[in-house]
Amino acid sequence: MLFRKNKPKSQQPLKEATSTAVVAGQQSSIQKFRSMNKRTLVMMVAVSVVVALVVVGVIIQSKTNNNKANNVNVTVCNDELLNNVSGVLTAENVELLMPLAQDIQKMTNYEKDPNCLNVVITYFIHISDFNNARAHLDKLEVVYKEDQGFSSKLGNNAKSLATLRLNVNFLEEQNKRINETGGVPSPRLGE
Repeated sequence: MLFRKNKPKSQQPLKEATSTAVVAGQQSSIQKFRSMNKRTLVMMVAVSVVVALVVVGVIIQSKTNNNKANNVNVTVCNDELLNNVSGVLTAENVELLMPLAQDIQKMTNYEKDPNCLNVVITYFIHISDFNNARAHLDKLEVVYKEDQGFSSKLGNNAKSLATLRLNVNFLEEQNKRINETGGVPSPRLGE
């Protein structure tokens, strides 16, 4: 017979002795833990709390740094371009604003720069292009950072985000009225 169902009696006492030693080792650890004075236990708990707080602090700090990195406006329209645009952001200068707005739209990532979007939306408002003004305002709402605002290089004629919203909403109302009345717009803002 190659396989025995019962182990030889000589191996059973060894197994019992091993299991008794393990139980005795566990008991000695428990006895050591119980025999520690309160001061040692308090110290161990305090160290554990400090380690946990450091780990939580590191996690929070890394998330804060990631948020700060994501909270910076992309700059596509440089100061020179913004200075050139600043003088033509009025409705009276729409012919001068048009090529600048078109050039901005050809730039890579202009839709991520709030200053570029301000110029483009202002142009679409001046030519009463509601659909493009709304589409670009929606993009601006995503990338605009209230704490950073728009560049001062845009000058005094630059529209605030609130004004852009009002103007686009007015265009939307005009667009609806024109569609409802068959081409008769409502009066201009302020009239």
